[in-house]
Amino acid sequence: MKKYLLTFILTITLFNLASAAPKTLKVITLKGGSSLKGEVIQLKDGIYTLDILDLGRMNIPESDILSITSSQVPGSQYSQPGENNHPQKEQIKNQVNQIQKDILSDPGLMIELQNIINDEEVQAMLSDPKLLNDILSYDPQRIQQNNSAQDLMQNEKMQELMEKILQKTSAQE
Repeated sequence: MKKYLLTFILTITLFNLASAAPKTLKVITLKGGSSLKGEVIQLKDGIYTLDILDLGRMNIPESDILSITSSQVPGSQYSQPGENNHPQKEQIKNQVNQIQKDILSDPGLMIELQNIINDEEVQAMLSDPKLLNDILSYDPQRIQQNNSAQDLMQNEKMQELMEKILQKTSAQE
């Protein structure tokens, strides 16, 4: 169950990156070492369309991108008052970040991710703001108690995507 939950957390954080919610700034780190800050507009045919602060819209090949991360520290704004960072949460966060880099470099998975994001049923489930808060808390109990998380874990398309992610991550271990 732990591996499945980790995969679910990873999948939702990837949704967050790939869906590029309006006004959600990302840090795009290029393989050359430079970083850009802006919005991810789309990924199509291996080309990211980005709206970069002070530079405008740019198209960057996926092969030139090392990582795309939130411009904020993941989970920091979602912590409950008085909540301490627990080693288990930090471990989960580190695992998610490590695997995320590998997944973002897989064009096939990114296309599938985009296709699922466009699914109306999945969009409806992802519209629950508490879901993202609970996911980004990296707290397994909060995630398992969230009804939208449970619905998403039972969705057939999500299960197929998570299985592919599990296969990719298992092959890399």
